[in-house]
Amino acid sequence: MSMSRAKRLPNACCKPESATAVSHKFSRRLSSAPRLAFDFSAGGTWARALNNMGHKSKSTQNQFKIFLSPFVFVSNFNQQERIMENNYLYKDLNYEINGCAFDAFKEVGVGFDEPRYHKFFHQNLLEKGLKAKYKAPLQAFYRNEKIADFEADEIVEDCIIVEAKAIQTDFIPENYAQLFTYLKLTKLRLGLLINFGLIQAKSKRVIFDEIRMGSTESWDDGFLSNFSRKPTLDLVLNSIRAVDQELGPGFHSKLYKAAVKIELGQKQINYDENVLIPIESQRVQVDPMEIDFWMVDGAFLLAILAGKDDMRKYDIYRMRSYLKHLKLNHGLIAYWNAKSLQLYGIHQP
Repeated sequence: MSMSRAKRLPNACCKPESATAVSHKFSRRLSSAPRLAFDFSAGGTWARALNNMGHKSKSTQNQFKIFLSPFVFVSNFNQQERIMENNYLYKDLNYEINGCAFDAFKEVGVGFDEPRYHKFFHQNLLEKGLKAKYKAPLQAFYRNEKIADFEADEIVEDCIIVEAKAIQTDFIPENYAQLFTYLKLTKLRLGLLINFGLIQAKSKRVIFDEIRMGSTESWDDGFLSNFSRKPTLDLVLNSIRAVDQELGPGFHSKLYKAAVKIELGQKQINYDENVLIPIESQRVQVDPMEIDFWMVDGAFLLAILAGKDDMRKYDIYRMRSYLKHLKLNHGLIAYWNAKSLQLYGIHQP
């Protein structure tokens, strides 16, 4: 990555012996650490997420990039062996962290907010003798311009990033995109999502290997043939592709939006971030709703989105709904997942 890309923090876990050292360091503590609910089954959510993250044995050097040892992978590394390595990556430290989270949840109880659980969790980490950075600041840059500030909830032993949540659902794509961003910025490979918001605390391992695949495009019939602002569309597409080339996949939508703004500004493309959707009805009067899509040159909607896997159908359906209410015919969605950029051209006749 060039100097203009997102700056990264030093990685204390890059030494080849780090994984073994960490394993020995924490193995003596495990007998007293309680288990946290964890999905390691072959068909479980974690296993499916890992399989969906593109662990492939055939890749070129440019397409297959691994950030950060402790294990040095090569492009023809056997997939089964690689998954086994991921299963054991900082396994003992992972177990110790889970125990601290479990104890925090047990002490606080059900029904509190994330900051309170996090305080108890952090204190448990310290009392276990773990090196834990609380609310570690991270910064991202694009073309030498700072585009985002973040705070990682915990960076433990400079090896594992932990994001604590207190939500009454399973983890959502936004949570994974957030953790992927922190892993990319720090060059770390292992992250933990911990949810204190249910009747028991739950944890999911997230392994991030930067495997870049080619972008894909999908255009509705009639999109290009009925579009009168082709030059503007070309400039927007060039801007999106420039961002993809510079940042790559796996970041949070916040970063992509900030980078696309820079590109659109340089190309002097007019766009409006504050788009209000009216709902016209003779029976019910409601205020217009602000959306997170942009209006480009008064001609089409642009959505900049990011997540873990393929884009949700929900986002395509809401694009069509917004176009209908705005009496527009064209929308463009740029969606980054953990492996690639996906472009969708939506035509609403």
